[in-house]
Amino acid sequence: MAKVPRAGNELRRQLDEQQRFIKNSARSFDDGFEGEAKRLALTIRVLAHDTSQSHSLLSQVGLKDTMRFEDLSLPFDASNLLPHGGLTKLNAGPGETKILPLFDDSPVPPRTVSFDEWWNGVVFVDKGRIEHSRRDLVLALANQDGGGHVDPGLDEEYANLSRHNSLGWMETRDGVEQPLPDQVPAAVRHIAHEVLKSLDPDYQFQEPERSGVLMMGAAIHKAPSVPPWPLSNTSKPRKVGRNDPCPCGSGKKFKKCHGA
Repeated sequence: MAKVPRAGNELRRQLDEQQRFIKNSARSFDDGFEGEAKRLALTIRVLAHDTSQSHSLLSQVGLKDTMRFEDLSLPFDASNLLPHGGLTKLNAGPGETKILPLFDDSPVPPRTVSFDEWWNGVVFVDKGRIEHSRRDLVLALANQDGGGHVDPGLDEEYANLSRHNSLGWMETRDGVEQPLPDQVPAAVRHIAHEVLKSLDPDYQFQEPERSGVLMMGAAIHKAPSVPPWPLSNTSKPRKVGRNDPCPCGSGKKFKKCHGA
């Protein structure tokens, strides 16, 4: 069956509509419904993902290869011996530890990159050194995990990340060690934040104030390597002794955890 091409102004209206979808879903996520990350992933897929049979909306309006994308992630440092979480931060409060989108809290200055660098850049590296990109997270959530489809099975690497804590982040409360929650929903919310800032330079977002301690960017490096960006409020990385508590928060000594 023949297809009638869309007029250019209609594609622009579609783009405005997709941005509104993202803003509405982001608002729902921020109000406490983390399942909205699935609809965020689906909308981001519509905007960004090209296949042999379908064309992304950004490609159709001529923006994908010309616009610059906001990269607000923690940069991946291959010399870091710990797992890497580049799109999220931890909010350790008195009752629980929450996984939050990083938003604008990266310790490095914001930067803009090409679509390919943004879409395919490494944003998670788990304890098995398996790398995950924004593309991996968005397509898994949209294609397999409830955004556009609910598949009977999940790709192993995504399942390990989202279900089985392959990042290995643990916390100890009242003497009980437990894994931290799934980081994928908050990561996709962060990706949506980057998309909105990329499409609209005037876009403003004020993150709610939070109690507790915010943490991000844990790292351990083999001496004398020094990470190229600040890891905390201090400019010098702290040397971890074998009998010190592991920086990952597991409650174990370093020598029996990530120093093993």
